[in-house]
Amino acid sequence: RVTPTFNGLADSTLIPEIERPWPVKNDANGLFSFGMPIDFLYQSSEGASTSYLSFDIGRGASYLILTSNLLPLDYDDFDDAFFVQDGYEIEEKTPINHNGLEGFRYDMIKPNDELEFYRGYTFNYDQTLYYLQIGAYQQETLETLTDIDTFLSKFQLLKKSNNKWVTIKDTLGGCQLRLPGHYVYF
Repeated sequence: RVTPTFNGLADSTLIPEIERPWPVKNDANGLFSFGMPIDFLYQSSEGASTSYLSFDIGRGASYLILTSNLLPLDYDDFDDAFFVQDGYEIEEKTPINHNGLEGFRYDMIKPNDELEFYRGYTFNYDQTLYYLQIGAYQQETLETLTDIDTFLSKFQLLKKSNNKWVTIKDTLGGCQLRLPGHYVYF
């Protein structure tokens, strides 16, 4: 007959936290790469904007990457048009440099929303807005979640502008015009 013995080792055995995969993907146009916990769950393309969304239910966080083409006038009152009119309250806006991209970090709340606390990053490059957002149920999650740094570090531009200008000449020779080669024309 076998008699089980318990020597108390169960309390001394530590199980390490499972390392979650952060699969890195390229966006549909090949402009940037990004990573989200597990994988992105939803992709949407509407007109000039594309978004990728993922949830980390266990940690109470959501991840969003949105890209959109911008025209020069879209930069006027950007915070109001992009955040305030959508119900966000900007608590803090800080300049940030991420891999040579100049942008801003936003700490925001959206009262009466299911996820009430947000951290967002905006980068404008080559007439394109890159917006990264992490949402959480609790403010403490945004302050302690190390995945926020991982989310930002996995975002990389793949195609850099060569800043070439294109000369467009009138067929009758009346004028010529120089425009950025990567400008978005509507």
